[in-house]
Amino acid sequence: MERGFQPLARGLATAGITPNQITIAGAAITLISAGFVVAGDLVTGGIIFILAGTLDTLDGTLARATGTASVRGAFIDSTLDRVSEGAMFGALTFYFAARDEPANAAMVVVALLGSVLVSYTRARAEALGIECSTGLATRGERVLVLGLGMIFGWAAIAIYILAVTSAYTAIQRISTVLRGLAAPDIEPKE
Repeated sequence: MERGFQPLARGLATAGITPNQITIAGAAITLISAGFVVAGDLVTGGIIFILAGTLDTLDGTLARATGTASVRGAFIDSTLDRVSEGAMFGALTFYFAARDEPANAAMVVVALLGSVLVSYTRARAEALGIECSTGLATRGERVLVLGLGMIFGWAAIAIYILAVTSAYTAIQRISTVLRGLAAPDIEPKE
């Protein structure tokens, strides 16, 4: 998918647009999307959410295409990704609670926890020097499932799918990290 964004990234670079500007715009657009969800318009919220998710791919493509990828940019991107997900999940919790659907509202919280764990396990693994991008429910997949679920009237189903797949992905990543850390830090005593 990134390859398809390369011509657009080159155009943005020519126009003087920076990866961090794209990251910030994506987060702002997600907040607008969450506003539509709170107002009860899931279709518009879903369409805008997918657009914002597309910007999340574009910022990295732009950074690599312009040679401006940095630890600072990665930190801003990851942080705003969590803000964006939190805003959308918060909006969906409100949406379900306002419609007296407590089980669905509670499942949004479970899906949020799974989503955060997927991101956290990757970040922590990378801090330990272990590559850990495996898994079924990466950020792009989560955005797509949730956005399409809202557009097609399956928001509750999408949330349940995300709760399960995010938990599964977190377990996959934990397993990957534990295998990567298999060598003991301290030699066992004989």
